[in-house]
Amino acid sequence: MKHRDWCELNTRYPNGCTNRGYLVSTVIAALLCVGVPLFHYLFLSGTDDSALAVCLARDAGMTQDAHDAALALYFRYEIVPQMTCTIETEILRGCVANDTSVVSFRRYPPGPLRSKRSRDVHASFEHVQRNYLDALDDVSNANAINRTNVDDEHSACDASGASLRPYLPRVSGGIYSQALALIPPLDSLYGDGPNDRVRYVDYACLAAVDHSLAMLDDVADSNNVARVDLSGELARFFGHEDFDAGRCALIVGGESGECPGEKDTDMGMQKGSDLGYGECDFIEFANVA
Repeated sequence: MKHRDWCELNTRYPNGCTNRGYLVSTVIAALLCVGVPLFHYLFLSGTDDSALAVCLARDAGMTQDAHDAALALYFRYEIVPQMTCTIETEILRGCVANDTSVVSFRRYPPGPLRSKRSRDVHASFEHVQRNYLDALDDVSNANAINRTNVDDEHSACDASGASLRPYLPRVSGGIYSQALALIPPLDSLYGDGPNDRVRYVDYACLAAVDHSLAMLDDVADSNNVARVDLSGELARFFGHEDFDAGRCALIVGGESGECPGEKDTDMGMQKGSDLGYGECDFIEFANVA
């Protein structure tokens, strides 16, 4: 039975709670459930004014989130056995396992599990931004870069190709350094002059492609076969009329005939498990997965 103490406004209930306690807990719950999200939306989730975000808006007309989603397509590929048998497929269907390594496109189920895995994928290419900023901090570029004004000729939107080469070991070395020396934006990597500079949007694309080449080299090594020379495909990819640097893909759709290795599907798009539907990334374009 509830009863009142000396303060009429402080009724005490059988569970030990009082009006005052309920009021305080209601206020705290309202702050946590409504106030904090509202504060975040109004003051913390506005336009990203970071230098790289401004660069993306200026050079590619993209937000940071849209650019991250485009890069995520490349970092959702993984190296897996060509065929893995389960108990069911092995016993009931006579499945025979094939341990040959291949590059596969991950498909995530809808729901919370997909959300968690998507965050893991985004974390896997945080080094792209970090490496570019490190290149900007290079002592040799200190006098040529002004981060506070991205409209300057040498700004946070373009770092020297020479400073970026260490972060792009595949596309900037070996057979590719000769075959692609005249193909933009790779040509900026091979010179050392003051005009050989690379925009962030181009570097991010090159880093994604370099990651793809690294996986393909690992697949070849694990299968004890020769590494594939993809310099011709790279030249055609970057020089294609439908090439979009911001998305690092050809915007041609899956049925145009320009993307023989198309991995995305209508059903995947509906379920939210495919991020790049209608965008032909380099692995799809070269048809190597």
